[in-house]
Amino acid sequence: MSRLAGKVAMVTGAAAGIGRATAEAFAREGARVGLIDIDAAAGQQAAEALLQAGFEAFFLRANVTRDEDVQTAVAALRDRYGRLDVLFNCAGGSLNDDGRVTELDLADFDRVWAHTVGLDLRGAMLCCRHAIPEIARGGGGSVVIMSSGAALRGG
Repeated sequence: MSRLAGKVAMVTGAAAGIGRATAEAFAREGARVGLIDIDAAAGQQAAEALLQAGFEAFFLRANVTRDEDVQTAVAALRDRYGRLDVLFNCAGGSLNDDGRVTELDLADFDRVWAHTVGLDLRGAMLCCRHAIPEIARGGGGSVVIMSSGAALRGG
């Protein structure tokens, strides 16, 4: 428990899966962790599990596709811990409403496209937009953007 001692990390998509596992790993390495997710029940449970294990963490419900939510999340971390050192963008996902291009309903395509651009791209951009100035203010840190391997292979 020392590689991230004294550091503050913001993890998006932290209620489950890779995001939650990352928040737990950061906490075990000594970071104070802000768990950010749209799923309030699962996010709160994830943060409480870290607290019960003796780590310093808190949950903040935020939709990373909304500029105001991201701004509020970054400000909450800064106000609570005085700094931000790590941004781990993990919020993302996909919809399984795709199909053959010759048969795909355009409304389904538009919904999948809006979801992908909104969550996977806009969410990461907004988090970087607001977190990077805080990270720089503290003298530097790390930004990690997770991505699915699904883009590397056909389905």
